Amino acid sequence: MNRSSYFVVAVLAMVIVVWGCAKSDIPVVTTSTVTGITPLSALCGGEVTSDGGANITARGVCWGTSPNPTISGSKTDEGKGSGSFTSTITGLQTSTTYYVRAYATNKVGTAYGNEVSFTTSLADGDGNVYSTVKIGDQVWMAENLKTTKYSNGNAIPYPGSDISQWYSSTTGAYAWYDNDESNKETYGALYNWYAVHNSSGVCPLGWRVPTDDDWTMVVNLLGGESTAGGKLKETGTAHWLSPNTDATNESGFTALPGGSRSEQGTYANITRSGYFWTATQFNLGNGWGRILNNNSASVVRLYTNKGFGYSVRCVKD
Repeated sequence: MNRSSYFVVAVLAMVIVVWGCAKSDIPVVTTSTVTGITPLSALCGGEVTSDGGANITARGVCWGTSPNPTISGSKTDEGKGSGSFTSTITGLQTSTTYYVRAYATNKVGTAYGNEVSFTTSLADGDGNVYSTVKIGDQVWMAENLKTTKYSNGNAIPYPGSDISQWYSSTTGAYAWYDNDESNKETYGALYNWYAVHNSSGVCPLGWRVPTDDDWTMVVNLLGGESTAGGKLKETGTAHWLSPNTDATNESGFTALPGGSRSEQGTYANITRSGYFWTATQFNLGNGWGRILNNNSASVVRLYTNKGFGYSVRCVKD
């Protein structure tokens, strides 16, 4: 073979090498639907549908609280290769929206799948999980609080049937209506104002007891005190005593009639009235609250002795 032939062969070899390199590209990957959402974790994953002509050296999902998460932040490592994979996302915060994308890496670079988002559920220190609702610019619990612990893990005292202990308490305390824990699941607990105002926090982390102004804002948004109660109350008479006047629950708040416990320890008005504390003090002995009744569409603003037991709805910070 003469020199010219060698030159032609060499050039052809270089072209083949260049062409071989050029055909490699970043992978193609898709993100799976998020499932198994809990207060602190979720399941996701993805599928590498094309390796781009080069070996997949890393794959998994990445996530964050802002759109377009990348592998420079939180991520899982699901090994190598094409095909589908499943990832467990952990270390999350309750009631928080996250954005997640699958990723796959080869020698050319990293590709990301479509973005999906999800919101973790809300849980308290006992593990009770709550539904939530957005009203205006605020996010509220759509269920009555039922925790037996402050947010720091300390137990809230439970005087139970000891009326003298409930009456004399000037610190936090809670009760189940009529001292019957079977009321917990539907109606939640009744807390005195001292528990509501405890510096340890009665609501889950990232949440707080609404102020008097928070309640006023919601009531005004729903048309004012004369009609807002109907828009806040759960519909029907499964929990509210008939006639449950003008109850539409169009707000999604699903207000429930958990009744109250007086400062003397007596219980009253379950199924008839829902009493809710605010975090705002009226004076040294009284705090502001709200009442919704079965026979009215209104919301009543009133101040009450701090020793009373009322329901609590938390609002997100």
